[in-house]
Amino acid sequence: YTYQWQLNGASIPLATYNSFLADSSGEFALTIVNGEGCQASSNSIVVTVNDCAGFESIHENQIRIYPNPTDNIISIETANQLQIKAIEILDIQGKLMRVLALENTHSEIYTFPVNELHNGLYLIKLSTVSGTVVKRLSIAHN
Repeated sequence: YTYQWQLNGASIPLATYNSFLADSSGEFALTIVNGEGCQASSNSIVVTVNDCAGFESIHENQIRIYPNPTDNIISIETANQLQIKAIEILDIQGKLMRVLALENTHSEIYTFPVNELHNGLYLIKLSTVSGTVVKRLSIAHN
């Protein structure tokens, strides 16, 4: 089977797995195609994503993960002296796969190998002094 998620009727790039973690509000649907070319689409579901009360906002442009998708190494870049306390990689169901060791919590760029992870969609949980942010990571080995 192949999978393709849509947001507000448009295909979401790299959202080609059987599950999807919404990080923005909108109307989501899934299209599945089998090996014979037959396709079916789900009903749409409206998702509303709210900020968590009591946490200082971490803006999207303060943390960058690249390359994404990757097959070997990821770099995590922070802006504005954002201090990272911990980095965890979770599978899409939230199971802890790996804790990334930080040698210097005041760095602006962290680089880690991820070649031991299988192809798929993962979550990177970054705990900072300002709160916690979760970003998607796609692993695609050739």
